[in-house]
Amino acid sequence: MAIIVVASLYQPIAFWARNAWELSSPVKLLIIGVAVAAIALTIHLLLTRTGVKPLVSALAVGGTLMVLASWQGLRGIGPLLLLMMFVLVPLAQRRIPTTMLDWLGLWFVAAFGLIPMLQLGIAHIRDSTPIPVTNTEATGTIEPSGSVEDVVLVVVDAYPNLRVAEKWFDHQPHDLVGALESQGFVVEANAWSRHTFTSLSVASILELASVVDDGPVEPWGNRSTLWRILRGDNVTSEALKTAGFAYTHIESNWDGSSCGPAVDRCIQSPWVDERVWRLLGSTIAEPWARHYNYAGTLHTTRALATELAAIQDNGVHDFLFAHFLMPHEPVLVDGDCTPLSQPVDLTGDVSARRAAIANQMGCVDRLVSEALSNVDDDTAMLVTGDHGSGTGGQVGSPSGEWSDTDIAERFSVFLSYKLPSNCEAPMIPDPVAAMSAVMTCSTSKVFVASEPRYLIGDEDPQYVDPARMARIKAAVAAGTLTPDAG
Repeated sequence: MAIIVVASLYQPIAFWARNAWELSSPVKLLIIGVAVAAIALTIHLLLTRTGVKPLVSALAVGGTLMVLASWQGLRGIGPLLLLMMFVLVPLAQRRIPTTMLDWLGLWFVAAFGLIPMLQLGIAHIRDSTPIPVTNTEATGTIEPSGSVEDVVLVVVDAYPNLRVAEKWFDHQPHDLVGALESQGFVVEANAWSRHTFTSLSVASILELASVVDDGPVEPWGNRSTLWRILRGDNVTSEALKTAGFAYTHIESNWDGSSCGPAVDRCIQSPWVDERVWRLLGSTIAEPWARHYNYAGTLHTTRALATELAAIQDNGVHDFLFAHFLMPHEPVLVDGDCTPLSQPVDLTGDVSARRAAIANQMGCVDRLVSEALSNVDDDTAMLVTGDHGSGTGGQVGSPSGEWSDTDIAERFSVFLSYKLPSNCEAPMIPDPVAAMSAVMTCSTSKVFVASEPRYLIGDEDPQYVDPARMARIKAAVAAGTLTPDAG
């Protein structure tokens, strides 16, 4: 029995060890492991009833589970290994001494049971210190401004600004822009994020200031400080809740956007989320979960449309936060939102990669337009990307190797906002500045956005030289910087 339990829980515990400080909860992973163990134990009992020795049966079932759990990485030899299991069972039943089977069972439990537990403990100790972040505090008395009934923040993951979408991806989101402008939104053509990764970028939007302005920080290791911000403990929610706003948080299917304790009302993700997909990514069950980002985006679309209708004229000030996972990779749908049978290979020709991402952008245009089809006039709203794409191969490269086109593609973001006519627009096309303008318009407190600094948060993190960033922005605006400019 120990062999089967160990084989069933090996992947969940190993995955937990690799993400020791990131998971909102390991419960779902362990539930999957326990369910697999229940099925495997049933098969084990059936085999023993046919006369197979209990230890032989346990080793055969446990070994099969380990093969199935590593299926994607076995590169086609999985069926051969399973066939070998069927050959080895009668051999072990008749030829292998009981003492040798006992030692083999002991080794199995030690290798696949104790090692992941040690890895889990080491990961918790090694990464126990979270990365430092700068938190903003909502001090003083804060009340509703009277100009705004509800506040809505929508993040559209990895959607570039209009100039980059056109030049890099040959994509012009006329339908999305038209749908937004018809409802009074301002759509910026040339907006820029301060960060190159979601965890830093969205955290900075919610904190109304860069969370790492004290110096370059690698966005790896223990990011629990960032997850806490993303999951609801941030100056935006604190200030709005102090002013009497009720906070509704729509989970996106990405674990980083899970609801935290500060959330008043949580719209939960579908059960098959990013955690499940990543857990099953190396297993034979990977195809079952691979469309998690599309499922999450559909969930966000429907939930956002439903909640926007529900908060209209309900007599309560509401704050609503939603995060669309697409058009971020993997690319799993076409422009009509039809799911693809296989993820698009993004390691090949760069033109093909960009065309595939552009198709997924077209799907997102449709879904976001659908979700935001009915926004009240007294709603202050920001729709923004968190970072751009990385088709130039810049993600993972040292910051000193990033070309101007690499920087332009990764820092560019979609940005659109809707404010009552008596409110001041953001001073610069920047998500942090735009959210600060939304907050100033919605409450009695003035939130002043800091001057942006642009951090390449990758290997050897560095801020982009201000003069260089200014030249890149101007070149993108003028259309003189192209994907092939280098």
